[in-house]
Amino acid sequence: ADERGRSFAALLRSPFAEKAVQAWWAAAEAGTPWRRPEVRGGGLLPRKAAWFVSGGCRCNYGYNDTEWPAVEMPQWILDIEAAVWEQLGEAEEGTGFERPNSCVMNLYLDGMQAVDWHADNEPLFDGCRRDCRIVSLSLGATRRFDLRRRRPDAGDDDEGQQRVQTELHNGDIVTMEGLFQKHWVHRVPKQSDVKGPRINLTWRTITVHNSDCPLADGEV
Repeated sequence: ADERGRSFAALLRSPFAEKAVQAWWAAAEAGTPWRRPEVRGGGLLPRKAAWFVSGGCRCNYGYNDTEWPAVEMPQWILDIEAAVWEQLGEAEEGTGFERPNSCVMNLYLDGMQAVDWHADNEPLFDGCRRDCRIVSLSLGATRRFDLRRRRPDAGDDDEGQQRVQTELHNGDIVTMEGLFQKHWVHRVPKQSDVKGPRINLTWRTITVHNSDCPLADGEV
């Protein structure tokens, strides 16, 4: 917890049965319209990805000069989401976790596919001006996950207090809340020793809809 920046992150080790996690992997691997487009500066996105929305939203998603048309969440994503949210509700002792209206998925084929330091601060989520909850589920190979505060405070050790490093295993859940995307960045670095694939599903709530989205007139 970073109380000064009202930035919070948590890790819940997998509470799921192995059979369920295996079924989710199979559904995600086979049922996702994976893309690997060209990014700003040339070259391809260093992983595959996909973008889904729900609740009548039709917002496209864009980052790093890529554009992701809205795809309605299939039932298998909604089923995984329901299982994750059930666990989050239990972890929070029954307090309600609002259901999201978007999910971005990433497929890392091995440890050489990665994502560099970034914040999930796209305009759709308005996470630098208002509280923003992000929930991410990891499936498959174990990967390192690093977090770093954007600006070290006076007297803080940038290599110690200002950084967090952990590993995400099959079925683990990460949450980032409050103004985390304003004050912190995160990454999944390259790891040459990781040979297996990993999929992650990241759910967020769109609060500033695209102007051509049917929900644009009723902003959250």
